[in-house]
Amino acid sequence: MSRRVLTWVGIGVAVLAVALLWRAAWRYSDELRAELLVPPTLPSPGVVEILEVGGAEVTLALTDVALLSGTWGLTTPTSYGRLGIVNGSDSTTITRRYEPVEGTLSAGLASLDQVAFRGDPARALGRGYESVEVETELGPMPAWLLGGEEDVWVIYVHGAGGRAESLRWIGQLVDSGFPVLAITYRNDPGAPRSPDGLVSWGFDEWRDVEAAIEFALQGGATTVFLAGSGIGGSAVLTTLNETSHIRSINGVILDSAVLDLGAVEDARRPNGGLIGSWGRTLASFRFGVEWSRLDHSAAAETLTRPVLLLHGVRDEQTPVALADAFAAASPELVEYHRFDEAIQGATWNVSPRRFDTLLRDFLVRHLPGDE
Repeated sequence: MSRRVLTWVGIGVAVLAVALLWRAAWRYSDELRAELLVPPTLPSPGVVEILEVGGAEVTLALTDVALLSGTWGLTTPTSYGRLGIVNGSDSTTITRRYEPVEGTLSAGLASLDQVAFRGDPARALGRGYESVEVETELGPMPAWLLGGEEDVWVIYVHGAGGRAESLRWIGQLVDSGFPVLAITYRNDPGAPRSPDGLVSWGFDEWRDVEAAIEFALQGGATTVFLAGSGIGGSAVLTTLNETSHIRSINGVILDSAVLDLGAVEDARRPNGGLIGSWGRTLASFRFGVEWSRLDHSAAAETLTRPVLLLHGVRDEQTPVALADAFAAASPELVEYHRFDEAIQGATWNVSPRRFDTLLRDFLVRHLPGDE
């Protein structure tokens, strides 16, 4: 075979290889869209088998899920309630406290959820609230507003569990005197869609947080605290960088915040290699993902407001090492607490009392004029 033929064969093989790599990278970017950019729902921590129901207790088959410590929602086709502390166990079963919320619990399979509350503040907590709308560039976004004695408001920005996640915070905050504005943002149920219908992990959602700050200031707030969970934490951190109301923000609370979307992807698929690199680049061009601007760990040194950072050691979505690095980069401003047994978004679940105390103490300590 002549040298010219070999050259053309080599060129053909190279072109084919590049084409195959490009096709694989395109598929990878499609997977990124489906798995990271479509509005998410909070996955269940798992399923348990109910063996016996008696009074304020429930007996479960002994599994790793049944052993998850703390407080969890427990859902069956006919009931909803809260699964609590362990009352006893043996080699095959575990008995835990059970608080019924609605329906009748019976033996069978049940799924856990970490929101642990259902409905609105009145239904879930027995608290009066006002349904309001926050005007944004895309239109009105529904929100819950609960009163308090302070003119310092807490604006809560939810994660994948939706606005219901705020129900784990509201009671403690209102009892401590803080009005709470629990917002929705673009692409939430009942809220306007973004033009592409995709989650931008705070890169666009921060504008809805900005609108919520303006709503609070117009409603009588003199100062606000921003609180964010999961995706909401990323939106809050982006807001700190972009807002025109930074002087009105007195502090930030981050619970299981997504501190670096690129690192989240690394944790999900650690062996992406060249295809992963090309796929991320394609995702940037196709869907507008700006990976560097969503690396908040890298921006921790520029913080100007105190931060309460809560993170689970068993968080597999945003590895705890990212929270460690974030706290270490700004130790004077970041108050950091690790929750040893917590998976993603479950810091409250594993220790509600500790969680509530940390929130209250941080807010009271950083009230205007108290620093």
